[in-house]
Amino acid sequence: IRQNRLRSAIHKIYMIRDMSFVKLRDSLIGMGQILEEDFEKQVYVIAIRSGTANMNTAVVAIQLMDDNTVSFLGYAKEGLIKQRGSVKSQARCGRQVFQ
Repeated sequence: IRQNRLRSAIHKIYMIRDMSFVKLRDSLIGMGQILEEDFEKQVYVIAIRSGTANMNTAVVAIQLMDDNTVSFLGYAKEGLIKQRGSVKSQARCGRQVFQ
């Protein structure tokens, strides 16, 4: 029996004040594994453990934009039972960034 996995992606944009790329990095350290760091485009890509017992990995791309906005794009593979890994991991990143 072959199990098809559904792909789940979510994109959100938030307004934030007084955020620098260094502050963004400092808030993401310890959340997961930073996969990519692009200083020119001001983007971080981070892998975060999510799902039941943290068995799945969600990937979240966070971009600091020029007009005081932060863009979050989360992606996770879902099995037969949807655990909303991309939504939950993106929310965890958001809470950490906005603290």
